[in-house]
Amino acid sequence: MDSWKKLRCHFIISEIDRMSEYLDLIDSSIKDSQQKLEVDLKARAESMTEEEKLDFYDFYEDDMINLGSDFPVFLFSGFVISWYSFIEHELISLCKSLKLTINVSIQDKTRFEEGIRRAYNFLGKAANYKIDDKHWQELEAVRQVRNRLVHEGGRLIPKPDRTKPDMVEIDLDEDGSIYLPINQNLYQYLIKYNLYAAGCMRLAPNYVYCKHLVTFGMELLVKIYKDFNLLPIAS
Repeated sequence: MDSWKKLRCHFIISEIDRMSEYLDLIDSSIKDSQQKLEVDLKARAESMTEEEKLDFYDFYEDDMINLGSDFPVFLFSGFVISWYSFIEHELISLCKSLKLTINVSIQDKTRFEEGIRRAYNFLGKAANYKIDDKHWQELEAVRQVRNRLVHEGGRLIPKPDRTKPDMVEIDLDEDGSIYLPINQNLYQYLIKYNLYAAGCMRLAPNYVYCKHLVTFGMELLVKIYKDFNLLPIAS
């Protein structure tokens, strides 16, 4: 049984490696498409007058915005959601494979919250194991990002007034202030990974952030697997 658990853990690690390859493929495809569009438009506009070029590029503005911003955000938002579900499923599966119980089993949804928080509680109470604080804080931040992507379509719309005490104030100089319906810790996380810019109306996951999630997920799971002796020391 232990050998099967170790084999499964190696498989999960290889899955994370494939996530990284998938991201590289997405990023490369986006850049190739952008370059092809730029080359095509430049070639077609070469013999135009300046006035004709203005109308020409104005006509294709939506295509340039889609390839340069909207499509990448859609693709990388989907990755963040999938990554979180993958980590959540693996932590719950780990609790199941270890047969952890706290009067109820991990499958019973009557207590101890749900998802990643449920796995955290079962690991702590049934296995006396605490996920590293730094890792847990990041998981909480990713959970909030994921929830906003899933339930709000990624929208983060500023408010003209502070309606809750923990809202973040954004100073727009001469334009006054706006307030974001998130706490300061999440705001700092968004800024750190360039997921939000002042004045924008939505989160914008990007290639660099998604690659960070791959590295973080690998670090998180490898540590947990090693702590439970589910990976060789050399892994």
